[in-house]
Amino acid sequence: SGVFSVAFSPDGERVVASSWDCSFTVWDVEQGAELFTQGQHYNTGLCICEKYENPECPISAHGQAITSICFSPDGKRVVSASNDGTVKIWDAKTCAK
Repeated sequence: SGVFSVAFSPDGERVVASSWDCSFTVWDVEQGAELFTQGQHYNTGLCICEKYENPECPISAHGQAITSICFSPDGKRVVSASNDGTVKIWDAKTCAK
């Protein structure tokens, strides 16, 4: 899936990328490991919550492509904006809205 936006956390330890498929992913920079992906797959409607501390997937990221994403200045939150006209704030460690 295409990537729209990428941002480093303030401490430089994580990176977040948003995608056209209504999801975003957070990685550990040093390890190159995916920490979690949050969203709802655009084509299948299946909820994506891999490597997520909560085994359930209570939320979908957005209804359309996430065109912008960034960390809060303290690195505790991720803010995402979508073509669906919404802006959402997420916990950067647990993926909770």
